[in-house]
Amino acid sequence: MKTRMNTKKILVISLLTITFASIAVEVSPEKKLKTKILDITRKIYRGVYTDFDEAIITAKKGMKIETEGVRGTALELLFIALVEKGQAYEEATNAAIESIKDENNIVRRSAVGLFIALVEKGQTYEEATNAAVESINDKDRMVRRTTVFLLTALVEKGQAYEKATNAAIESINDENNIVRHPAVGLFIALVEKGQAYEKTINAAAESINDEDGDVRFYTVNLF
Repeated sequence: MKTRMNTKKILVISLLTITFASIAVEVSPEKKLKTKILDITRKIYRGVYTDFDEAIITAKKGMKIETEGVRGTALELLFIALVEKGQAYEEATNAAIESIKDENNIVRRSAVGLFIALVEKGQTYEEATNAAVESINDKDRMVRRTTVFLLTALVEKGQAYEKATNAAIESINDENNIVRHPAVGLFIALVEKGQAYEKTINAAAESINDEDGDVRFYTVNLF
C-alpha cells in the first residue's frame, strides 16, 4: 500500500511538473492563477509547502474564476491535496457543494472527486450522500461513474446503505459499461458490509451475461 501511494504521488508530481512547465509562458490572470495552483499543489505533495492558509486562499480564488479549467484545477488538485493533508475541510466541502451543480461536466466530476477525498477523511457524510443522490443521474457518464466510486467510499465508511443500494441497482443497468463496471464494485462493498444480499444476487444474475467482458469478470466476485 505504501509503495502504491508513493507511486501515485510521483505520478502526480510528474504530471504537475509537465503541466506547470507547459503553461508557465502564458500570462493572462486566469492562467497565472492556474499556474500558482499547480505550483502549490506540486509543493504540497512534495512536502515542501506548509502555508496552508495561503493555499486555501488561492484555491478559493480559483473557484471564482469562470474558466472551467481553473475551477476544475482548484477542486481536483489543490483542494484534494489540502484535504489529504487534513486541511481545509470546511472550505473544501463548500466548494464541492457549490460545484456539484456547475454547468460544466469536468467541474462536476471534480466536485465528486473532492467529496470522495473528504469522505475518506471521515468528513461530510451527509453532504456527500446528498450530492451522490443527485449526480448518479448526471447526463455525463464520467460524472455518473465517479459518483459510483463516491457511494462505494460512503459504504466503506458504514454510510448511505439504502441510497447506495438504489444507486447500484440503477447503475448496473446503465447504458454505458464504464458505469456498470464500478456498480459491481459497489455491490461488493455492500455485501462486505452485510447489506443488500437479495438485490445483489438479482443484479449478479443479470450482469453475469453483460456484453462487456470486464463487467462479467468482476460479477463473478459477487457469487
